Amino acid sequence: MKFFDFLHVLDPNIDPANCKLHLAKSDGENGALDVFRRGEFEAWQASQSRRNFEREHIIALISYAGADTWLFAGCYDAGDCVQEAGDEFGNEGKRYIYSTQERAFTKDFSGRVVVNFQRSGRQSYLNAENNVDDLTIHEVLAERETFSPFPGFYNIRLNYTDLQHMVRTEQPSWKGALSGMGGIYVILDTKTGKLYVGKADGQENLWARWSTYANTGHGGNEGLKKLLEDDPSYAENFQYSVLETHDLKTNASTIEERESFWKNVLGSRHHGYNEN
Repeated sequence: MKFFDFLHVLDPNIDPANCKLHLAKSDGENGALDVFRRGEFEAWQASQSRRNFEREHIIALISYAGADTWLFAGCYDAGDCVQEAGDEFGNEGKRYIYSTQERAFTKDFSGRVVVNFQRSGRQSYLNAENNVDDLTIHEVLAERETFSPFPGFYNIRLNYTDLQHMVRTEQPSWKGALSGMGGIYVILDTKTGKLYVGKADGQENLWARWSTYANTGHGGNEGLKKLLEDDPSYAENFQYSVLETHDLKTNASTIEERESFWKNVLGSRHHGYNEN
């Protein structure tokens, strides 16, 4: 089903010719999906570095689970715009703050409708009428998007945005499980397919180890540091999983041996980012 056909059923007053598509990802400091999950998206979106919303309505779509998949984050009326310096999200310099209001008819589906859209180029603000035929509904979630509970160690597949959100908000089920175990983990570069294999032993459980990645992107690893040196945002291509778990009392040399085993199996020294 075409996305705008769906919107028109909910709210007949939505005309693509009066709408600006906002393809939200990050402002360099805050990930859009992270902000949405915190319930701060409307205020975050309303603060712009330029006059990007000079139309009657804003259709917000957040990058979600793949390059061509987007989460509908609401339809907003774009009101008055005032110029200010800085905002509450740490963005400095000249800001244009819009007065916005989410439309009631589409509110129940905000955070639930997942849209397929393959954009050409990197523009984040598009005139909706030029893209009507390219936006289709992928699925409608049963509940509004939230952070999923801990799925079990061998079902973890976290992207970098989710990892940051998990650590910042200290998701209880995740923190409880990861704090109690060490083990071997793998980081996949989804852009190139290259791998990095790492370990968390008794001195640093999985929660503590992954927290360093959430905060720095590279976790102190030399191979990843080099990769992120010119473009720290490249960490958004990383995906985190657990290969095996170990009790925190497991001898450090045993975990080191297992780490080396996985490096050899996966070829992460010769074809990935491990340098030792």
